[in-house]
Order: sequence, then C-alpha cells, then structure tokens
Amino acid sequence: MAEPAETIDVAEILASVPRRIHNVMDRYAEATPDRPALVEDGATWSYRELHHAVRQIAAALQSLGIRPGDRMMIVSENCIALAGLLLAASRIDAWAVAGLKRFDRGSLRLIAVAGAPLDLDLKSRVEQEFDLPLSNGYGITECSPGISGVRFDAPRADQAVGTLLPGIEARIRTIDGIPLARGETGELHVRGRNVMRGYYRAPDLTAKVIGTKEMIIRSGFNVYPAEIEAVLNSHGSVVQSAVVGRAIEGNEEVVAFVQLIQGATTSADELKAHASSQLTSYKRPSEIVVLDALPATSTGKILKHKLAESLCGV
Repeated sequence: MAEPAETIDVAEILASVPRRIHNVMDRYAEATPDRPALVEDGATWSYRELHHAVRQIAAALQSLGIRPGDRMMIVSENCIALAGLLLAASRIDAWAVAGLKRFDRGSLRLIAVAGAPLDLDLKSRVEQEFDLPLSNGYGITECSPGISGVRFDAPRADQAVGTLLPGIEARIRTIDGIPLARGETGELHVRGRNVMRGYYRAPDLTAKVIGTKEMIIRSGFNVYPAEIEAVLNSHGSVVQSAVVGRAIEGNEEVVAFVQLIQGATTSADELKAHASSQLTSYKRPSEIVVLDALPATSTGKILKHKLAESLCGV
C-alpha cells in the first residue's frame, strides 16, 4: 500500500510566490543580468536591459497619472513592447488588460463580460463603440466556469446576468434556508457538476470559505452589501466601492470603502448624504472610508477580506 502523501503547507507555498509578475523579472535581473530575456526577430533584450526599460516605462505611466489599482488597457500585437508595458504596469501596481492591435469591427461577432457588477453606462458606451450587444455573465471560482449568462441570441438592455447554464440548478433562500418568493432578495444556492468539492488538500480553508456569508446583520435586519455598493457606485465621483460589516458590542455596523475617480474631491459626508437619500436607516453606512485604490486580485475582484481585516481593532 502506498504511503500517504506528505501534507502540503499551503501558507509556505503562497509565501514563496512572487507578489506581482515583475518580481519574477527582478530575480533574474539580479542573478543573471546578461542572459537573454526577450527575443523578437533580430532584437534581443537581456534581463538587465529589460529591467531598465521597465523602470523607464513605469515612470512614463506614472507621469500620465496612472495610479495603483487603476486598470489600464493595452492594445498591441505580441511583441517586446507589450511585455515591457505589462511588467511596468505590475511595477506600479496597476492592472493591465492586453489586447490585439486594432481590428476591423466586422470580424468581431460576440462580446461578453463577467467578474464584477456591470455598470449600465459602461455597457452602453461599449455597445455604441462596437455596435454589438454586451452580454453579462455571473460565476465564482468555486463554481467554474460559470453559473449563468445572457444568451447571445437574446440580448438584454439591463445588467441582468442571464439564465442558468445547462446542468446547473439554483434557488434563493434566506440565511436560515427558508424559501423566498420570486423577486425577493436572499442567498443564491447553486447545485451542479461544476461546484467544487473543496480546495485541494486544504480542508480548513474549505470550511472557512464555505461557512462565510457575505451579509451583514444590523439590529436584526439583513443587509446585503451589493445593494449599498450599487447606490454608492451611482455617484458620479465613485469608481467602485466595497461594503463590509464591523462587529460592535451586540451588533454589526456597515462600513463602506470607496475609490473616487482621479481628481475628485467628494468627501465622505457627501457620499453619506447620497446614500441616505436612497437607503433606509439600517442600511446606511456608519462610516465611509475613501481610499486611493481598493485592494484587488489580478482580475480586478475586490479583496473584501483585506478591507475587513483593516477594521480589526478600530
């Protein structure tokens, strides 16, 4: 009989992974500066040259006003310059989205989006630019590749995430598992072959994540962060927001973190007034924190647990 596999220390593995992709280049630039890093036709950059070029590009991007947390679209063919831009974006903690060189619109047939709530104004501008409907979808990593999506043959004018994908069942329940009527707000329960059994060799992490509910219970009322975020995001100065709960004695309060557009001077009090006009009293944030950028993954998903951790002891 085979011996049981040695337990993998997930924390140790994660600690050894570079925080951003440019950190990988930095290691090679220090250890083997003269080795070829990139080759394109007759041109070759060593790691030393790449390292120097990336620093120059990063400085140029900062001079254009690109800040940490900003998302930067790069339209380019596959070339050395593209690699330099991607690494430079990583160095200044911006998030780069690389694409192809500009193409004939007639060759584009479908466009879709997922990963975060879809802003209607953005949807409208994209559809006008490409003269195609932008289809929205919804999914989570633990239910790959997705849960629902707008059918390409049945486009919608709203932010709806469409119908369930084939083979997936879903229902809406209260936090206590009580069925809810159509149109009511609650938890989404999903069943299908795409639902994970758990994180690989990480039962503690699985139990922690599966047991986490993104809902705030304030004075006995259920508060759903997405509703408050939608109100805050409707303010003209707000890029994005994230709402978390903060435990206080015998209760929980609502705290909102907001990222403003560059140059905006809107205050937290002004944002509170904006939210108060649209939210009932128990849903209104007790505190609004304005940040230069919200912590996010490489795909732009906001790291709410980081924001919640920042409130510990506050």
